[in-house]
Amino acid sequence: MKRVSCWMKRSGYIMNCVFVLVMCCCLFSCTEEISENLKATDVIFQKYRVDFSDTQDTWVYARFVKDEDKAFNELKLTGEQQITVNDKSMNYHYVNDQAPVDYSYSLKLGKVDQVDFTFQRAKNKQYKNTALRSAVLPVSIPADLAFIQNDVAWKWNGEDLKAGEKLEVTLETDKDGYAIYYGSISDDGREVTFSNVPKGDYVLTLRRMVVSETQDNDLPAKGEMTICYYDKRKISVKESV
Repeated sequence: MKRVSCWMKRSGYIMNCVFVLVMCCCLFSCTEEISENLKATDVIFQKYRVDFSDTQDTWVYARFVKDEDKAFNELKLTGEQQITVNDKSMNYHYVNDQAPVDYSYSLKLGKVDQVDFTFQRAKNKQYKNTALRSAVLPVSIPADLAFIQNDVAWKWNGEDLKAGEKLEVTLETDKDGYAIYYGSISDDGREVTFSNVPKGDYVLTLRRMVVSETQDNDLPAKGEMTICYYDKRKISVKESV
């Protein structure tokens, strides 16, 4: 069966190199702009992500930019501008093992079914965007998946992917430096295969996601909302037979 990468056709080694490059760019090439210095005519693009789970905490992320097409450019909300989620303030550039590199705000929530982002654009102007757990179907890692072997396919648990949905499966380790490997997904979306992953202990993460436009925007800017359902656990990668 022909297999294609969920996001891109890359081997685990190449994806590891790309991740390191992205991290370096974020650390050394990111430009940060203070939101209180913006003109009244400037618009702000909102980017949100919510990771729901039955087995893990709910994580939420946000990013704000003045120019959505400019890579590694971000706004730090200051002055009248602020972001809250479920009435809680979000952390700015808080480093953790969950945070995607393309978001600047994050927060861990408990087991919740609804997430409400409130972006305070000005004293009398705010935008509210909601993410519901029901917007994405659950997925889980098979309980009988004892280990992973390179080039040996396994099936994830959950309903078939619907139109517009994506699946992402990763193996991560921080032993001898951080590394992440992306699994390849079969044409029918049911099977996952890893290749060129060194043997050892990893964290396996399975994510099902759907992307849509934000509901409430600082027009004419449009925003993006990614809603994920994920499962994760520790697992070993063994040598192929």
